[in-house]
Amino acid sequence: MHPCISRGEHPVSTATLGSNSEGTPWETLTNEHLREHQIEARIDRRSLEAQGIEREPQSHLGPSVSSMERRGMLTDVGQRLEAERAALTACLEAAAKTKKDQHCTVVVLAP
Repeated sequence: MHPCISRGEHPVSTATLGSNSEGTPWETLTNEHLREHQIEARIDRRSLEAQGIEREPQSHLGPSVSSMERRGMLTDVGQRLEAERAALTACLEAAAKTKKDQHCTVVVLAP
C-alpha cells in the first residue's frame, strides 16, 4: 500500500493508522467515510462467526466472472452458483410444501 492515503487535501500516513483493533487502514478509512456521509453500513474484515452472525457465507461471481457471464460466456463459477441456487430453491420449496421449519444447506462440489 502506498505510504500515504489521500483524503482530500489531508494525506493520512498508514504508519499512524497501523493495523489495530479497529482493523486495517483501508477498513478504518472506509468506515470513517461511511460515518461522515451518515451511511450505517460498516466494513468488517472478520469472519461471520467472529462477528457473531449466524448464517452461511454467500458466494458471489466477482467482477471478472460477472463480466464474462454478461457477454454470454459460461463459467465454472457461474454454473456452480446456479446449481447451488437451484438446489437451495428446491429445498426451500420442499420445506414450504411440508410446512416444516427446515434448515437448508447446499454444497455443490466442483466436477
